[in-house]
Amino acid sequence: MANNFLDENSIIIPHRTNIYNLYKRINDGDGFEDVFSILQEDDTKKVLPESRDDITSIYLLFDFDAHHLYNNVGGKEKVVQVIKKMLEIFDNETENGKLYLSYPMVESIHHFSAKKMKEGVYEKKIIKCSNSKHGTRKRRYKEISRSKDYYPDIRDLRRYVYGEWDYIITQFLWACHCLFNEDGYLDYTCFIEKCSQINIFSNQYKYYIKPQDNVVVLSAFPSLILEYFGEKLYDEQKIFLEFYSEIKMIDYH
Repeated sequence: MANNFLDENSIIIPHRTNIYNLYKRINDGDGFEDVFSILQEDDTKKVLPESRDDITSIYLLFDFDAHHLYNNVGGKEKVVQVIKKMLEIFDNETENGKLYLSYPMVESIHHFSAKKMKEGVYEKKIIKCSNSKHGTRKRRYKEISRSKDYYPDIRDLRRYVYGEWDYIITQFLWACHCLFNEDGYLDYTCFIEKCSQINIFSNQYKYYIKPQDNVVVLSAFPSLILEYFGEKLYDEQKIFLEFYSEIKMIDYH
């Protein structure tokens, strides 16, 4: 994403832990800890400025990673509590920061078949959020997303070129269409209003997490890109969306 979309003024800081530990970290002590202070602590290369006033926007990209808490007593309720709270706190990039979630994790960005997409087929993928290993073969999600059915179609994450993002973004938009039961093309205004991070989580919870302990595979990165670059980039995807005529569902229980 940095190579294709970001400029030299963008700074990337690896947090190196999951969102549930971040939640614990900002709630420990006497009260809410400013996320910029946490970023400064994580900034081992010392590339951040000293003051939050010198940063215009903060974007937090995290994995849903529910299995870290899910299998504990009351874990499902804790997951929902943490995610709702974090999406409420981090809902504005110019203030506390804005949170974007990948379901179930970052590897969802390449969990699709470019060949199928070229044929006009969208594969809606459902995966258990309570397990770290899935299906009869007990494979980790990283292994599933890199299987021969998907990974050979798309190159290593660090070597994506701009054209490959058309497939990534289109995959995300089709997942949103299915998640919100939309049949037709959503214009940009409807997309922004309907497919917010809190609404995506709400529908994941309502239709998949609560009744089935599942999530629809969905990447956070296209959401950030589309919101950041706006209507022009969004409308460029319309030709790809109109091409699709078939939806298949794959369940990784």
